[in-house]
Amino acid sequence: MIKFLYPSGLVALATFALPLAVQAQVGAVSSARIYYVSNNLESPVPEKPIRELTAPLTAAELSVGRIDINTAERHQNMTGIGAAFSEIGTLAWATLPADQQQILLHALFDAKEGAGLSFCRLPVGSSDFATSAYSYSEVPDDYEMKNFSLARDEKSIIPAVVAARQVNPSLQLFASPWSPPGWMKLSGKMDGGGGKNHENNRLRDEEPIYAAYALYFEKYLTGYLQHGIPIARLCPQNEMDCNPGYPGCVMEPAQTIKLVTGHLAPRFKASKITTEIWPGTFRETPKAPWATECMKNDAFRAAASGLGIQYYNGHLIEDMAKNYPGVRFMHTEASCDDGKNTAKQALNRFGEMIGNFNAGCDNYAYWNMLLDEQQKSGWGWKQNSLVTIDRVTHEIRYNADFQPVCLASRFVRPGDVRVTAAFHNANGIKFSTPVAAFGNARGETVILAQNQSDAPVVLDLIMNGTPGKLLLPANADCAAVFPAPGGDKNSKTSPADAL
Repeated sequence: MIKFLYPSGLVALATFALPLAVQAQVGAVSSARIYYVSNNLESPVPEKPIRELTAPLTAAELSVGRIDINTAERHQNMTGIGAAFSEIGTLAWATLPADQQQILLHALFDAKEGAGLSFCRLPVGSSDFATSAYSYSEVPDDYEMKNFSLARDEKSIIPAVVAARQVNPSLQLFASPWSPPGWMKLSGKMDGGGGKNHENNRLRDEEPIYAAYALYFEKYLTGYLQHGIPIARLCPQNEMDCNPGYPGCVMEPAQTIKLVTGHLAPRFKASKITTEIWPGTFRETPKAPWATECMKNDAFRAAASGLGIQYYNGHLIEDMAKNYPGVRFMHTEASCDDGKNTAKQALNRFGEMIGNFNAGCDNYAYWNMLLDEQQKSGWGWKQNSLVTIDRVTHEIRYNADFQPVCLASRFVRPGDVRVTAAFHNANGIKFSTPVAAFGNARGETVILAQNQSDAPVVLDLIMNGTPGKLLLPANADCAAVFPAPGGDKNSKTSPADAL
């Protein structure tokens, strides 16, 4: 009989054991340190959900599958994992007392004790999770941006980002607009472009408009930099194939190419702006394969540092990588769900992350980092978030999605490199797990894997041709950390310790 500590802090007793031969095989990979979050959410998600497996587990005799790892096959360097700041979320954060603000920031951005979020998203003007539609250029026909103002962000998003960067000075950011200023569009407004007016929900196809829009982006980037917030990447339009009732803008390939090649890239070069241009955010939908059309243009490919992709299904990224070797991808938005924040939804999150990593994305961008107690957009619908803040009671609730994002962010750090990993079923047992693996600067190998079953499982592990066994706790998302060859298997070093 052995003891096993579950995340709730309760001690469970395992009363069955493996045959001695299998136990010996398990010991062959005992150098791995296993960290996990439990998907049995019988109590509120804790502020610090990650647990280390500190005692041996028992499991079924037969292996349920095999993980093959080849650390010599290296793929993309990772930029990081994060979530999106919004006006609604940051205004909720601002209602908290100062000490609670700091507790929450450390839970999200502290790489040693918290999630260590490292690459987050910003809206350029209002997203659908603003309280209402707004831009930084509200005066019509202000082509020279004489009335450009970040005043609204200075009351919401900017203070939160500045505070987050104080906790994690290495925090990187990317930004995207949901809509240009209304006067730049045929409709004359940022939202309400759907329905009968959908044909007007577009940027005015006029050279002075493109030039003004490029200047608008420059003002945004330099304005944020003046607040101590550098922005690493710009995605020029969110979901350019989408025609919503909230802020949005249909931007077909011809306009995207014209904006990027004829205006953004030249202006950034002339103004010595170092922010990279990552056209997108492209959605993987067969109705709008617009990334493919854009990539056919030589000037577009030269101007783009990579492509922003969301709602991955595999085909677009695979085709792009095949047709344009060396093209880079970033993940720009996770599945939003419906505000219920269930354990089942969180169970899918780990697979979503791993799918995007294995497709070639160098990051993972969860959607709403913070929301208030209503969990609603400015246009009335609910969506999930990592954290919910009650503006009246000041209760901070960590939601189910916080767990897998926290685990992955803690153990997949900026600068890590993805290595080849594959899972294969074994022994006729129906079992599957999303799996990805990474190498870091300390020579460690980190394997992400998931066990959705109600009991611990044994996996065969072939690491660079060397066989072993790996145990995963029940109902858990896991990170197995293997030390560098010759390293101390008992070392308490974690990926965050090198920060």
